[in-house]
Amino acid sequence: MKRHNRELHVIFGVIALLFLIFLAVPVLKLFGKSFLDNGITTGFYTSVLHSKGFGRTLGNSFRVSAAAAVLATTIAFVIAYAIHYPRIARPLKQALQAIATLPMYLPTITYGFAIIYSFGKQGLLTRVFGRQLFNIYGFREMYDYIKQQWV
Repeated sequence: MKRHNRELHVIFGVIALLFLIFLAVPVLKLFGKSFLDNGITTGFYTSVLHSKGFGRTLGNSFRVSAAAAVLATTIAFVIAYAIHYPRIARPLKQALQAIATLPMYLPTITYGFAIIYSFGKQGLLTRVFGRQLFNIYGFREMYDYIKQQWV
């Protein structure tokens, strides 16, 4: 049993070391360099915070995050209720369960790349249709597009 625990500690140590080498060290170096501009300064941060559009961008990020959280929670509740509701046919329950677990088998980053590479300003569908079908870069633009299509 002790040998098994020792092996787990070694594996955990290797993973932690790889994490430090490939993720933490570069982020810490960038963070450190962001304060150095002919001495220690917060000039980079000040310029970003006072730049035109920063407040709107930050607000959009919070609105999109909140909307995504509410939508994901609602969808998850409906699927969970349907799976555990006794009067729904078993094949439908199994299909919903398969759909609900499918994203766990796909890398998270794939979704973001798929959206940007499809609908972005230089995306595949944008090039195929010769124009951007809708703007994916802001909450208001997405809301306007959905409202225009469905209302």
